[in-house]
Amino acid sequence: MTITSRQNPKIRHLRRLCSDSAYRRETGLFIADGEKCLQEAVSRGIELAEIVTLEELPEYSGYELTVVTAELLEYISPLKTARDVLFVGKIPAPLAQIAPATRYVILDGIQDSGNVGTIIRTGVAFGLNRFILTPGCADIFSPRTIRASMGTVFSAEYIYTDCAAIAAAKARGLRIAGTALYSEAKQPRDSELLRGGYSAAFGAEGRGLTVEMTELCDEFVKIPIYGAESLNVAVAAGIILYEMFSEKPGGK
Repeated sequence: MTITSRQNPKIRHLRRLCSDSAYRRETGLFIADGEKCLQEAVSRGIELAEIVTLEELPEYSGYELTVVTAELLEYISPLKTARDVLFVGKIPAPLAQIAPATRYVILDGIQDSGNVGTIIRTGVAFGLNRFILTPGCADIFSPRTIRASMGTVFSAEYIYTDCAAIAAAKARGLRIAGTALYSEAKQPRDSELLRGGYSAAFGAEGRGLTVEMTELCDEFVKIPIYGAESLNVAVAAGIILYEMFSEKPGGK
């Protein structure tokens, strides 16, 4: 049976999953769109709770299907261009703690979900798939972040934590290279970030790294630019993560 009313309890539930990060945490569920992203979630072993479509999909007959009108699909989706499939999945469990001998990509209060998703996609592409997110970061399981990551968020390992926990990991051996436009900052290819297996920290655009994160950095790196004041943080991250990847076995 096709759902046609906005007042249907299931529709209200789906709308809240789209717009309310606290509700996602409370329910342990996320919602995302697009069949390609759905296939990525299935291939990565994400447990699906529900698939929302405009018609029955025989290929997903083993899952709970909810059929809605096109108007309702547009209403549910927070995105301007809703696709023909939405799906609800269980949020994977975060990492229990920071492992000091592991490389991380640290996102320090990056609020833009498009930038967070793009950095995750880039990191996963280069085999750097462990992420630390400090308070103020965009929800990595928001629909916009998932779309920006093209589903690669399902391949990521992540932990939400604060600078106190990162400082404790540093006491056990974690090393961090932060991005900053300081005069003493090195170019990425000249940095211990590559040779020493450091983690890389990126701050929000405009503000950069917080004072607390800056104090935790062992060194700083910057990308020399000449024709603009700054780079988009996701673009800068892509350049630096490539430099990290190219020093790994199997890299460049």
